[in-house]
Amino acid sequence: MLKNILAGVAFAALFYATPAHSELEEMPREEAITHPCGGAGLELRSITQYFQHRWRARFMDLSDSAVKAWVAHHKAEDKDITLVRVFQSDMQPEMALVSATRFVNYLDGKPLVDLMCLVKMDGRLSLEYTTEELKSILEGNGSDI
Repeated sequence: MLKNILAGVAFAALFYATPAHSELEEMPREEAITHPCGGAGLELRSITQYFQHRWRARFMDLSDSAVKAWVAHHKAEDKDITLVRVFQSDMQPEMALVSATRFVNYLDGKPLVDLMCLVKMDGRLSLEYTTEELKSILEGNGSDI
């Protein structure tokens, strides 16, 4: 009998000591980084697959000098952008551009993880341009398109 009472008290204490679900949401918590890019959807490969599947888009990466021109136009030199990918689809009138930076993690001097992570520009993952707008940006900053 005493054993049953102690088990009941312990069970009640468990519920009393555990915060309600709404209280858990209000409590500050540390976000664990589970993906080097901040999430699997923030990897260049993921957005490339999305554009290819959703919009049947073709893509091309800008040359190094064109990347520098595009970065300079957006004043984004501090974002360590190493790649700009251009998507074009017959289903959309404008091209979509995404920017990325390389993330490499080493183990014993050898690359363990090597990913291209998306870089948000103006709070967005992709920016849209007409052919003329992109040409003007790249030519205006001395790029060899």
